[in-house]
Amino acid sequence: MFSSAAVSELAPGELSLPRGRGRALVMEPLISIHIRGHRPEFHPGEEIECQYQIDAVDPADIQAIEASVLWHTDGKGDVDLGIHYFERRTPRSPDDDFRQQFTLKTILPKSPRTYDGEIVKIRWCVRVRLFLRRGKELFYELPFQLAPLRVGARPKAEGPNGRHDRTSGVTDVSDVSQAQHG
Repeated sequence: MFSSAAVSELAPGELSLPRGRGRALVMEPLISIHIRGHRPEFHPGEEIECQYQIDAVDPADIQAIEASVLWHTDGKGDVDLGIHYFERRTPRSPDDDFRQQFTLKTILPKSPRTYDGEIVKIRWCVRVRLFLRRGKELFYELPFQLAPLRVGARPKAEGPNGRHDRTSGVTDVSDVSQAQHG
């Protein structure tokens, strides 16, 4: 067991070894996210596909992994956040190993679009959160832009009001406009 004095003298990420054997580097778990095609910009109605992976952690230490596609505001005032896509993975048995690569896909909504104003900014990202059994939580975000809809382009696989449930394939059609029926 380490004394509190010995631990406080160490640099971040270092661990003291017993009786003068030196110091060892303690590595934080790694979270990686890759957007297919390395695209920094998407348009409303386009599909974003991402791979994510957790590494450098004992599989038994993983309590849960969450992956989401979301937007948030930066700037003056309160922070707003909207989650467009969300999935949570939890081990079903002690043998489950969540260090494998996972894929998420979702159709991006019509709004809000990425905005870089002076007072407020709207940012989009893919976020992966890792929850460890010892109570620690880590996350990594990979930003991308949701750009304005191109002239003449129509969103694909999306409901008339921009909401699409990717997990069930159900599109919310509660607000169908008359223009689509005429």
